[in-house]
Amino acid sequence: SYLLVFLENKFNVYQSLQLASGYCKKIISDDIEKLLLDIDLDKSIMPYQSFAKKFKSNVIYQVIMMIYQLDANGYDAKYLNNFPTLIMSLKQAEIECKINERKMNMSFMTVLPIISLMLAVFSLVLFILNNMGGII
Repeated sequence: SYLLVFLENKFNVYQSLQLASGYCKKIISDDIEKLLLDIDLDKSIMPYQSFAKKFKSNVIYQVIMMIYQLDANGYDAKYLNNFPTLIMSLKQAEIECKINERKMNMSFMTVLPIISLMLAVFSLVLFILNNMGGII
């Protein structure tokens, strides 16, 4: 969202990426710095595509391609109007991913009571058999 703020304040894409990288986590900041170096060497779409390939999400790919379109075609408000929608979609996808991950973790938790009940029953059977006649 920092990138969007800088773009809305009429910074070009390159400047916006430079400024926004200062507000990112180290690992993303390093990737953005590499993107900027690649852009210095190659003004085509290739640096943007190689940057986008580092992420699994199709939404991220779309955002990066929109950033390239802004860079290639110059500032255009119609592209900026699509950014908030894509960013919200990205956030929603991340939330859904975390929810699904928690559901997977919780599904394992439903098995634990059954396993502990089986162990308790097995222990009870062994205790009864031991007390009945020293079978064990």
